[in-house]
Amino acid sequence: MNISSHEIRGERKTLNRKAGVKMMKIEIYGARCAKCKRMARHAEKAAKQLNIKAEVSKVEDIQKIMEKGIMMTPALVVDGKVLMSGRTSSLDEVRELIKQHM
Repeated sequence: MNISSHEIRGERKTLNRKAGVKMMKIEIYGARCAKCKRMARHAEKAAKQLNIKAEVSKVEDIQKIMEKGIMMTPALVVDGKVLMSGRTSSLDEVRELIKQHM
């Protein structure tokens, strides 16, 4: 039996929905500055504290940052939606933003 990767991914999504698991995509847009690194650490900790499955990634390509319409970094983007940009924030604030987005 030949199963495509698309079918496998679709099956996983179905299983995750049945189990009540939501895979969240969290992206930190910004260069390698200290504020951007701090935002990434806060996002990872917040996802862990909220007990959610999340893929946390960093977007450092200036072209992609501009395409997203982000003028100031760091920026916190969850499931494609820009929740914050242009400043750093506390772990509590990042956790609250992610929680509100759930």
